[in-house]
Amino acid sequence: IDLDDRILEVEAFNNWRKNVMSSADYWMAVYQYAPNCAFARERVFKTTLGLKWQSFLHEGIAPTLPNGKQAAAQYVTSWKVTHLRSEEDLKKDRSRNINIMEKHKARGALDTRMTYYYGKELFEADKPLEAYPVLLDAASRSELEVHDRILAVQYAAMSAMRMNQFEKAIQLAHQGMQLSPNRAEFYVICGDSYLRLNQIKNSIPYYESAKNCNDPESNGQMKGAIFSHEESYNKWPRLQL
Repeated sequence: IDLDDRILEVEAFNNWRKNVMSSADYWMAVYQYAPNCAFARERVFKTTLGLKWQSFLHEGIAPTLPNGKQAAAQYVTSWKVTHLRSEEDLKKDRSRNINIMEKHKARGALDTRMTYYYGKELFEADKPLEAYPVLLDAASRSELEVHDRILAVQYAAMSAMRMNQFEKAIQLAHQGMQLSPNRAEFYVICGDSYLRLNQIKNSIPYYESAKNCNDPESNGQMKGAIFSHEESYNKWPRLQL
């Protein structure tokens, strides 16, 4: 974990470490990144597996063993990691990260995963015009992992909305639905876009679909590798309807 992360369930973590940790080689846990944003991240793994951290920002570990096989991931639910940075801290991070990425980009050193993150950082820095082509580029590359492709399409659709390109946003959201049919965010994008186009009747089935999507955590399931906006699954579509 990073220095701005905390495990708040200390006793539960200590019990898990003492009694459960050694029963698996690789563990995932929930990362509560923001009040309405949580997803699963790799947290504990045996150093003997030979796994390596990848990328110069947003580091991650691909669970591929030296022999080419996949490490079997286990999930822990008794504790989670909570991110403690303020909104102002996060804004500073975005500016810093974009500068770092652009230095690497100038040297031709942005791989597909970092290209996606570069587009995401641009979007979050309120630069949709710059983010849009970068995200489309990343989403079109076959080597981009599926969970990153889903988010690349989602951020591209949201960029299109910010540029008032609502037809394009709807088109991209439908591409996202093909990748992840249970992802409420794509239905909300369509509903909101049709509202902005003053096609109110067309928005209704999308909001109905959004509120019928299952948020994994609401069913006691483990969060997936992709973060979700919890309001897209409950409050937002109901308010819009």
